[in-house]
Amino acid sequence: MARLAVVHPLDGLTTVERVCADIRAAIHAGHLLPGQEVTLREIADRRRVRYGSLVTLLGGLERDGLLVRRGGVAIVAALNADELTSMFALRRGVESHLVARACARISDAELDRLDALVPSGVARNPDATFGHAMRELNLGLFRPAASTVEVRVIQNIHEATRRYHSLGIRVLRAADGDGLGGFSPSGLLAHLDRCHELIERFRARNAMAVRETVLSIIAKSEVLARHSFAADFEIDWELTTRVVASAHIGA
Repeated sequence: MARLAVVHPLDGLTTVERVCADIRAAIHAGHLLPGQEVTLREIADRRRVRYGSLVTLLGGLERDGLLVRRGGVAIVAALNADELTSMFALRRGVESHLVARACARISDAELDRLDALVPSGVARNPDATFGHAMRELNLGLFRPAASTVEVRVIQNIHEATRRYHSLGIRVLRAADGDGLGGFSPSGLLAHLDRCHELIERFRARNAMAVRETVLSIIAKSEVLARHSFAADFEIDWELTTRVVASAHIGA
């Protein structure tokens, strides 16, 4: 019998940790859809990891509301409108609370760094490109004013809303852009311009203008996330097979 691999050669994670990270990334990117099932024994066999270890570590995805396990099958959790409403209400409260201090404390050098992070478009894998840049920008702007607890809250909000945004972008790409609440594919590019505008308002130390722009961006972000509920995509079995068989997903 072939010996099970122990350590992933690229990042030092054990192989079973890498498998769980791949499944998490596939859910966040919208490659594994709400209600989709994956067979844990198949994953364990194809990725050469211990079944019991896989089940144990997938408990983290269950606790994060991404998976529901029924026996030997893991089911991608349904989207939750009430949860999404709560996440954006919490985001508004935290960022409104931090605006004045963040304006006063963030350096021009940090603003230059964050401005350079804003992408020029939305690539094939929006979670790894557009989404990553937006999360880094958001946290970077408020980190100088945030406590450790507040940083964790912001990060948790990012994690909780990632798949909603990924699926929302897929909905926009599949539609003609009309009747989508002003957040059409071209609206995504306008959103990037708004991010540059936000950075300039931080640079001017205009807390009132920053707060106005922050709330506008949050509102647009929520509109984008809510488009995820219109998602009606066929399961991409090729991507599912890649999740099961290897670590190379969502490229």
